[in-house]
Amino acid sequence: MKPTEKSTISPSVSLGYVILYVKEVALVTSDVPALYARAVKAGATAVSEPATKPWGQTVAFVRDNVGHTVELCSPLP
Repeated sequence: MKPTEKSTISPSVSLGYVILYVKEVALVTSDVPALYARAVKAGATAVSEPATKPWGQTVAFVRDNVGHTVELCSPLP
């Protein structure tokens, strides 16, 4: 398929090129506070400290050196 041809999936979707913009990445770990501390020590910007959510999952957020948000979370119970 040439970059100018349209796919059969949708008339507005071109399969010629794929551009991916990552806004957030999630990393699952059994020890969110330790990974959060390690990330901040390595230079990540702290966004939100580890907190246990009502559904039982521990979640924290950091931002890497190019601005991507990284979610650090425990497995869902």
